[in-house]
Amino acid sequence: MNEARGNLTVMIVAGFLGAGKTTLIRELLPKVVGRGRPVFVILNDHLDAELDARILRGMGAGVMAVSAGCVCCDDPEGLVEALLQIPSVEPCLVLLEANGSSDPYRLIELLLLTRALRARVARVMQTTVIHEARFGRRQTTYDRRTEEAQLRTGGLLVFNRGSRATEAQRSRVRDFWQSNNPAARSVGVEEVAAILIDETRSAAVPEVEVHEGGEHRHAHLAVRMSPPDPWSREDLSAWLRSLPADVLHVKGVVRVDAETIAYFQRTDDPFENPSIHEALLPVGFEAVVLCIGHGLRESSLRAGFPGGLGTNRNREFSVR
Repeated sequence: MNEARGNLTVMIVAGFLGAGKTTLIRELLPKVVGRGRPVFVILNDHLDAELDARILRGMGAGVMAVSAGCVCCDDPEGLVEALLQIPSVEPCLVLLEANGSSDPYRLIELLLLTRALRARVARVMQTTVIHEARFGRRQTTYDRRTEEAQLRTGGLLVFNRGSRATEAQRSRVRDFWQSNNPAARSVGVEEVAAILIDETRSAAVPEVEVHEGGEHRHAHLAVRMSPPDPWSREDLSAWLRSLPADVLHVKGVVRVDAETIAYFQRTDDPFENPSIHEALLPVGFEAVVLCIGHGLRESSLRAGFPGGLGTNRNREFSVR
């Protein structure tokens, strides 16, 4: 299935919204960059993958963004184009962060069956990041099926947020793993890095029925908003904590003061505090907030903005 054909080793980093995919890539890059082959990162995210790309640029890898609902449905051509932009003169490692709602079966098909990629992709692997405290507890049937598919197709499994899971939750995840993908290996960041560095130890994508299950559907609404400018850390934190449970994931970057910006995100985990990281104001800065969830109301999301500021552009992903 993955016999050597080209110069690209692609590691899919899968996992549901907020599982910790970008964090894993951020921890991997210092360990794999400069180890004998160029490293590229392709980020796919709802509306604006540039948010995460800004965080990863400067870590020694080439970073490309594919801003679409998910590359498996909304912009497969964008992913193919990004892969074909990578130089073909020497072996390269590609870390592909799939959007949290991506169907891994279709993504694997795209990488392995697209004619233009057959001469470029030598090996496909998948690491799936599992949010132990949330696995199997998503709001819709489609979300639960997508999360299960991401676990089924992972050759390597990184279990995350285990300290926030009960013993029953941890058992549920592991029972599903052993029943549906027992060949997958539970690994940590160091082992993933070692596997990427030494391809002879790499785990190929398990042989799966890529057409398994029903149609892939997106039941999410993604809302892009212009936030208050500036927005104090205290007001931002209070707004993040006030968001309704329908918001599965929110991330963004805002200006805190004349010299400082803040990257932030929050998931639907009620036990997880919002993540806010400050940095110096860069040239060409653009503030933006992205919310992803079910049946989101713009008026409710903006209610916590000081003075009700912010203009919205929303896009509802088609139900297929």
